[in-house]
Amino acid sequence: MKRFVLGLTLLAAIMSLLVLSTVSASAASLTLAWDSSSSTFVTGYLVSWGTRSGAYDHTLDVGNALSAPVPGLADGTNYYFVVQAYSSTYTLSAYSNEVSGQTPTLATPLSIICSAPTATSTDGNPVKVQVSTTVAGGTPPVTTTCAPASGSLFPVGSTPVACSAVDALKATASCNTVVVVNGPPPPPTITCPQPKATSTDGQAVPLTFAPTVSGGVDPLNVSCTPPSSSLFPVGTTTLSCTVTDALGRTASCSTPVVVSGRGGKSNGKKWQQSQHQH
Repeated sequence: MKRFVLGLTLLAAIMSLLVLSTVSASAASLTLAWDSSSSTFVTGYLVSWGTRSGAYDHTLDVGNALSAPVPGLADGTNYYFVVQAYSSTYTLSAYSNEVSGQTPTLATPLSIICSAPTATSTDGNPVKVQVSTTVAGGTPPVTTTCAPASGSLFPVGSTPVACSAVDALKATASCNTVVVVNGPPPPPTITCPQPKATSTDGQAVPLTFAPTVSGGVDPLNVSCTPPSSSLFPVGTTTLSCTVTDALGRTASCSTPVVVSGRGGKSNGKKWQQSQHQH
């Protein structure tokens, strides 16, 4: 049989290899195209390829087509291709010129994680809260949105928030979270002490004391009348204390302070009369 050699060439332009977006999770694909042979003996074409130049360990009979996708390629890998024509008796031509192309790297699936922010409203009114998201994978650019939007005013309590991400290929991912806004702490409370003392000589005695305070927003301003370390006369004196927190909320208390005279009796009336005579 007469042996024939075809002057087969690949398209000279770079577009002779097209990297398509048809990339699956398991394999990528490149599309190869070439010029038709002018020989009347040609009945089909054979595509060969490999990962090293000049070494082709895979072949694909594409029939009489002038382009073909080469399936089953690894992601992010450079491949080298040649084409041969064959006759009806499967006599092969010489290799065409070699071209190369790299398969795309498979993108990591798009994912998004929502933060779970908390805040405190010192006066019970809604406050601005930033909801942050962490996005991974996908094809840039990636756009994220939240509803309610990050930075919105959130009322005291728990408010659900839904966030979503969309990448350049329209892949989507979403996450949900809850924004918790705590109200102001309870108003301050104050409990007066109940100091007692005995005057051995009937004279007023100094008393040191401190009320018990809880709640409120710091700083707390506490005052008592009479103040601690004052001189308390024999008898019964009313002690009044007040606390005011940073929000202007107040609480007060009062209690009797008893100073007994000699013999353990309060004797407050006699002390007052003695002071009046003097």
